[in-house]
Amino acid sequence: MSERLMTEREFVEELRREYQANGFTELDPKRVAESLGGAYKPDFAFKLGDLVDVIELKSKQRPPTATQIRRLRKIVEARPNWRFRFMVVPKRPAALPTINAEESVPQRLTAARDLASSDRELAIIQLWLVIEICLRRLLESHGEHPLADANAMEMARSLRRMAELSDEDLQLLEKGYRARNHAMHGFQLPPDEKLPPGLFDFALDLCARAGIYVSARKRAAERRV
Repeated sequence: MSERLMTEREFVEELRREYQANGFTELDPKRVAESLGGAYKPDFAFKLGDLVDVIELKSKQRPPTATQIRRLRKIVEARPNWRFRFMVVPKRPAALPTINAEESVPQRLTAARDLASSDRELAIIQLWLVIEICLRRLLESHGEHPLADANAMEMARSLRRMAELSDEDLQLLEKGYRARNHAMHGFQLPPDEKLPPGLFDFALDLCARAGIYVSARKRAAERRV
């Protein structure tokens, strides 16, 4: 079965998030067209200080020719600090839904607890999967839709910018991420290295904040790890 490719709408949403994350403000294309003397109305435009990015998205119905693209670039870049960008929706997988992944959270928490003393490598991998599922779910609750291969720490830093996580949370996650990478690459954790203290509690709290149900009995059991 082939993977579902990103749609134009999903690409546009991701583009907006990227620009907004970098401090840009989206402009009204009609106003941009007026600034260009009515010579051209772009699909999108974003502004940061004096810099303006004017974006033309490839149309399936009427794809522009190389000559047309050069003409539009000339119109836009005649203005100081204005940049013309011609974009095509990339052929790459779109973000995947996490409904099934969320259903696995209670079982993964139990596995991580049971393995904590006998196989710390598998324990940290199971616990980290729970954390990634929750980070993704939290971002989705803010209207963000990270790609299937999004890095966990990138998602965590995005949530920090939204004030969903604290600097202390990030520091704890960085310790957990290092332990997870160590285990994932086939290395044993040093004998005196335990799971990062507080990571179980953090994972449980993250489940609650992400709206992923974990029974009260299970929460009490996990907190004893």
